[in-house]
Amino acid sequence: MSLSRLPEPDRGVLARSGAIVKDLEQLIGPEAVISEEEGRRVFEADALTAYRRVPLAVVLARSTEEVAKVLKYCHQNRLKVVPRGAGTSLSGGALPLADGVLLGLGKFKKILDIDYGNRCVTVQPGVTNLAISDAVLLKTTRRYSSSVIRGSPDFVSWRTSPSERETSVRA
Repeated sequence: MSLSRLPEPDRGVLARSGAIVKDLEQLIGPEAVISEEEGRRVFEADALTAYRRVPLAVVLARSTEEVAKVLKYCHQNRLKVVPRGAGTSLSGGALPLADGVLLGLGKFKKILDIDYGNRCVTVQPGVTNLAISDAVLLKTTRRYSSSVIRGSPDFVSWRTSPSERETSVRA
């Protein structure tokens, strides 16, 4: 089994790296931009370590407004962007590029909705699989300990749709 190669970086973009970093720092503040190689090296791979590449710059966005500003800047300057959540991807979904900006979204950690009936979770990009598992377990454990012991049909709700729940409560 051979590994695929990452694309060769655009030398023109690499030549402008200093100016790009300064622009990003002015755009959202120097505290949100990692430009030193030692700091960027932390982001060279996610959990899939077969591919490593130190990104041109790392931007740790703190708000959706900052994300929008960075994306607009990168689009206007024809820069590649790699969005990265918590960095736990085993599939290599957030492989950095030497001529690209790694947009760190790890600070966005809210679980927005858990739809048990449809087995669907809506989360922000910084939420890990473990955090989702813990949230589901916490909710189902609470329902189990407080409902089943008393014989309430509410326990079934974590694995059924709202309409099925109403039917089981009426029955």
